[in-house]
Amino acid sequence: MTERVEIWKQSSVVNLEAMNRAEDYVMEDQELRAAANAALVLGKPLLLTGEAGIGKSQFARWLALQLELGEPLKFVVKSTTEARDLFYQYDSLARFHEAQVTQLLQPAGVSSGGRTSSYDGVDPLRYITYNALGKAILYSLGKTAAQGQDLLSKDMVDLLATFPAKPRRSVVLIDEIDKAPRDVPNDVLDEIDHCTFNIRELGNRSVAAPSDCRPVVVMTSNSERDLPKPFLRRCVYYHMRFPTPTVLTQIVHRRVGKRFEGATDILGQALTLFIYIRDRVGLRQPPGLAELLDFLASLAGSVQDGAALRSHEHLQALVKGTLLKDRHDQEQTDLAGWLSGALGPDDGNR
Repeated sequence: MTERVEIWKQSSVVNLEAMNRAEDYVMEDQELRAAANAALVLGKPLLLTGEAGIGKSQFARWLALQLELGEPLKFVVKSTTEARDLFYQYDSLARFHEAQVTQLLQPAGVSSGGRTSSYDGVDPLRYITYNALGKAILYSLGKTAAQGQDLLSKDMVDLLATFPAKPRRSVVLIDEIDKAPRDVPNDVLDEIDHCTFNIRELGNRSVAAPSDCRPVVVMTSNSERDLPKPFLRRCVYYHMRFPTPTVLTQIVHRRVGKRFEGATDILGQALTLFIYIRDRVGLRQPPGLAELLDFLASLAGSVQDGAALRSHEHLQALVKGTLLKDRHDQEQTDLAGWLSGALGPDDGNR
């Protein structure tokens, strides 16, 4: 007979989106603030590096909030990304398919040259999808000007529904630029410098943002590979360091503090344990800020006022699953030793 697996039930599913509100971003790094101001003054992209999960992308959301520019337009870079993809994508396969269907449906008697004319007659705008940088530059024109330049199609339903009537500045987040093929950052240098791009399928039509409405560009890198030096020279660069214990405490209380109302001892003990594990245990892959927030969120809702962290029934599983993302680290886990080192000898409250 198959053994029934016991599922640990929580009172509610954690709303991760609510934990990452731009309003709750803790900004205590004055050097980062200065770097952002320099990027704004110079009209250059702000390039942020730092370990994964430290809050680079969240900073872009916070910056957009401070500038009152709404949610950032986000583009996540992949290993297959091409330079053009940051601005727009063109579905050439769908256009070719429609041209072939149009050819087949033409009335009898059409000349043999009909295939070429039917292909040319298909509106290329129908197959263009604008991405983050492209949208930002279009938004800087406003709907009337963009339509006047034949850059919008009535088939772009979702885009038209949110398109600003008047020119609008935007924050653009280009996430994980280091994942792109090496030539991509260099290929977009001029476009980002001048906030312009060309649409090859529209006769190489040029689209440029007015100087007073340039997008604010924030790029992030996890330093998986070195970025080209010419690209770095065009950016304002800042490396985000891991928060100090004081700032980390502020972040934790801002992000998940409400979920620990009545159980603040658990929150403090969990934070102490995390700092001990990160700084003293010597793991192959020390946990970061994102792992800490996952660990705390998984504890929330299953702890009681006055309870000790050690008393949590699933503590070991939670530590392994949320804080340790390396097989060797998990296998070498000495949880009892970690707890004693971080929180002192066990008082028997298990």
